[in-house]
Amino acid sequence: MKKFTILLLMCFLQFTNAEEFCVTTSAELNAAMLVASVNAESDHIKIATGSYLVESGFLRGTYTYNSTENFDLEVSGGWSEFFNNPCGQNLGGSSFQTNLNGDEELRVMSINTGMNSDIKVSGLTFSNGKATDVPEFGAGLFINMPPGATGDVIVERNSFINNHAFASGALRIVGGNRTDIKNNILILNESDSGFPVMNIAQSDGYGVFAINNTIVLNTGGAYFNVDNSSQAMIVNNIFWDNEQADLGLIGTGFKYLRNNNIGTQSFNGNASQTNADIRQNNISSATDFEAGLLNFTPTVNSQMVGNGTKPPFIVPVPTPFSQNWFVGAIDNAGNTREQGNRVDIGAVESTHQEWVEIPIFKNGFDLNK
Repeated sequence: MKKFTILLLMCFLQFTNAEEFCVTTSAELNAAMLVASVNAESDHIKIATGSYLVESGFLRGTYTYNSTENFDLEVSGGWSEFFNNPCGQNLGGSSFQTNLNGDEELRVMSINTGMNSDIKVSGLTFSNGKATDVPEFGAGLFINMPPGATGDVIVERNSFINNHAFASGALRIVGGNRTDIKNNILILNESDSGFPVMNIAQSDGYGVFAINNTIVLNTGGAYFNVDNSSQAMIVNNIFWDNEQADLGLIGTGFKYLRNNNIGTQSFNGNASQTNADIRQNNISSATDFEAGLLNFTPTVNSQMVGNGTKPPFIVPVPTPFSQNWFVGAIDNAGNTREQGNRVDIGAVESTHQEWVEIPIFKNGFDLNK
């Protein structure tokens, strides 16, 4: 019966290659996640631009990938029609173009992996998720890897809006070897009891890289827990105007905190940003975004403009942890990430002041910078 069901779903999806899915409806997305969980292949699920409402009923509910197989999964939004293929091109526009909506009833997406699976999620908005099952966190996106897993995670150019859970209301990632959280926006998410809305936990992996994210106007900000060999590189982020606290660092792993805009410092008084081993060029300044709904572009006079950093152009081999990262080619809105030899703080790069000159040695070659 199970084999028949999977075959039926494959026919339903009408894809030409078992490794690649194009989905245009909520039912197709749920079917693609289910088939990808069991088809013994690495998969890329391409989601066409539009809105996808999580609903009850056949092939409805939380978009769930639940696999013990050691295959990779990529889920990406922003696809559009090209030569009669609804997922024929991706122009790299705003993450708001592809919206996965939990309808304030269900978690939006859940990914449980095998030991050696790489996961990438990009170009999506996770909105109105609610985590009511156990564990009650990660209402927007929950990625869970088993202890000792060697897979990597990339969560890039996504937005999380109005998700609600007991803890980690927007995003929760547990485990893995390397985790990259880059160019994401988190706004108006809720966690009960003052917990952060984003919680990234890793132990005995390579480390966590949080680069150019904007986390504002939530009940709590971000919480990074790295232990033992795991490290954390937290660079160019905005942690600002969250109700309880903006940033928490905890664990025995080495932590770098560079060129961030940070409001308050700690959660419950025990996970302060002062737990960072290296702190450099962090500021605390009003964000000053341009007017407009969900516009996170810094104004021309904002302290976010040009105050980000990037790794040096030339790095040694093997590359040290503190230099083994990139800002990415485009930001959350689809703009070129680097404008005129500079990088802004936050998920959206402005086009202001392209004439601003950044000294050639601004980023330095010191491993402690």
